[in-house]
Amino acid sequence: MTADELRRRLEEAGPEALASLLVEIAEENGIVRERIESLALRGDLPAQLAALERRLKRFRNGRSFISYGESGDFARGLEVWLDEVESSVIAADPQSAWKLLDRFLRTDEKILSRADDSNGSIGDAYRRACALWHRAAAAFPAEPDRADHVYELHAGNDYGTRDAILDQAAISLSEIELRRLARTFEAEAKVSGAEGEDYRPLAAAAAMGQIACALEDAALFERSVHIRSPQPNSLQAERIAERYLQFGPVAKAVEWLRQTTDGSDAGVGRLDLLADAYEKLDDAAGLLDARRRLFERSFSADRFSQYMALLPSDARDAVRRDALERAARCNGAPVAAAQFLLEIGEAEEASRLVLRLRGHLPDEFYTHVLTLAQRFEKEGCALPAVACYRALTEEILGAARTRAYRHAKRYVDRLTALHDAVPDYGELPDYDDYLAGLRKRHGRKHSFWRLLSDLP
Repeated sequence: MTADELRRRLEEAGPEALASLLVEIAEENGIVRERIESLALRGDLPAQLAALERRLKRFRNGRSFISYGESGDFARGLEVWLDEVESSVIAADPQSAWKLLDRFLRTDEKILSRADDSNGSIGDAYRRACALWHRAAAAFPAEPDRADHVYELHAGNDYGTRDAILDQAAISLSEIELRRLARTFEAEAKVSGAEGEDYRPLAAAAAMGQIACALEDAALFERSVHIRSPQPNSLQAERIAERYLQFGPVAKAVEWLRQTTDGSDAGVGRLDLLADAYEKLDDAAGLLDARRRLFERSFSADRFSQYMALLPSDARDAVRRDALERAARCNGAPVAAAQFLLEIGEAEEASRLVLRLRGHLPDEFYTHVLTLAQRFEKEGCALPAVACYRALTEEILGAARTRAYRHAKRYVDRLTALHDAVPDYGELPDYDDYLAGLRKRHGRKHSFWRLLSDLP
């Protein structure tokens, strides 16, 4: 029965039958009951606010430990509560919604101190509540101490659940208020913490950086880093560059990235940022250089295509030849090189590479080898696919991983299926000789051979 048909039949059932069914369902599930109660109270805002307050007190006053297995359901209860505040209260009475959300945020310590929130679902509810707090605050006349209120909430951010109270601050605070907050955090960040309390100025510097992002002010973000790190390390420099790339001026991003990408050890992530910056600046020469360096650091068909697209047509053949030579010199790690060759349409080169370096296949990550085997099959390259499936089989049997024998059986099945598609095994043992050798090497692994009882 489709959803539309179900709706039609329920409408035909009549309100009394539906009401009885909903009451029955409500008794079976607490979260469902709360949603049904919310529906029943719709249109009666005072009653709905009182019901939300009662549920909030239950969240806050609970004593039992919330295990990892229970945390998902508990988080869903929090999310349902937030759904109702968002859908029914913010528009009707934003100030009451704001007060509810403010009290909700202050329950984080009591709840998280008795919960295993390893999956982060409870924390996510609080981060969502921060954004709703600002939405509700923005919907009624500003109060002179709202920025102070934000500062106070952030000061109690012991569990990291109130980070978004700064990330989302531009929703309800003016630029003047945000810059005043930034100055407050800056002053705190410049104070050397007492012994064992260095985290306080560090936290203030981080908060200043969050405000800088809310203001879309990359220079302020840079200053927040400099306060605690006069000589930013490469990771900090990258973060500063990201902000300039995001908020401008982009030329400053290039300055920061050049400090960490000029050497041969430049990371791919930083080179990606540098390429984005040159693209935004319409710097063709810089973009070409960044794309070249990115391609040279990895066997990536996407990076190769991006680099080739920037080259004049008369230079592309030479670059392609160089790419093939680089793949051939892959130093005993054939899978990435072969995948690259397949993706740029060089199936024959990929086949030759894998067959030449097949002895290294068992050393590669097995899922990558399996993906390569399946790709060779798709391309109609049976022999290199056989080499991959044999390597996968030998790795499992050689390590006597009994739980994986069923996978090894699947790989042998693929070898059987591919046999007729291989006109010449070349330097590889043919199908019958390979199976005979497999029996000789691993004949005592009886549980594996029982799986292959249908083989000769």
